[in-house]
Amino acid sequence: MIDESVSTSEQNLTRQADIEKMAVDNGFYMALLKKSLKDITTSDSFFNRPVTYIRSLERLI
Repeated sequence: MIDESVSTSEQNLTRQADIEKMAVDNGFYMALLKKSLKDITTSDSFFNRPVTYIRSLERLI
């Protein structure tokens, strides 16, 4: 499982795609990818609380 966490507004998940590709290229099977955004504050109320994104590998391919 790849768990990429973000704890400040200066951090982001842009490296996630590179990490996923590297894992697959090196023979790892990823059944589920979990991404977390924690403590990000923006004007959008959606981001004013911890958010967890979960998506299956099938949706990526």
